[in-house]
Amino acid sequence: MSMTLLAKYWKIAAFCIAALLATWLWITVAHWRDDSIRLPQVEAKAEKDLADAARKIEHLQLAYENAYHASEGYQRELKILHDAATAAGPAPVIRVCKPAKLPSASIGKPSAGPDAATAGTGVLQETLDLDTGPLFADADIGDALSAQIRGLHEFINNRKCGE
Repeated sequence: MSMTLLAKYWKIAAFCIAALLATWLWITVAHWRDDSIRLPQVEAKAEKDLADAARKIEHLQLAYENAYHASEGYQRELKILHDAATAAGPAPVIRVCKPAKLPSASIGKPSAGPDAATAGTGVLQETLDLDTGPLFADADIGDALSAQIRGLHEFINNRKCGE
């Protein structure tokens, strides 16, 4: 029975398939036409975007070169400071002497008792060892910070781009 139904309506089925294909073709061609109308706008936008990207790449290249130059100068100065510090050797220990303590003059003999102090027997001299290593280490840190500031100052002054 289905065979007779298909044989009876084959013209209608073929017409429906042809109508669907024609509709699909019409929509596709209309889409192509709309795209061809918008093509100059899309190409102009693409060219503008490419020009913007080229400008940004050039800007980044200049910024990179400037940062590299400043960093290279900073690293060179740090190496000079490090070489000077290692060539100088360890920081010396300075012996600083305090002024002499003179014993107080006693009149008579001190009283004997449990709390009595003995009289001084001569000139007393105390010494104080001053280790200058930490001072020189702080000076080295100051030199490194100064070099860093000079490097940053050079970076800011040599900027070739409009950031």
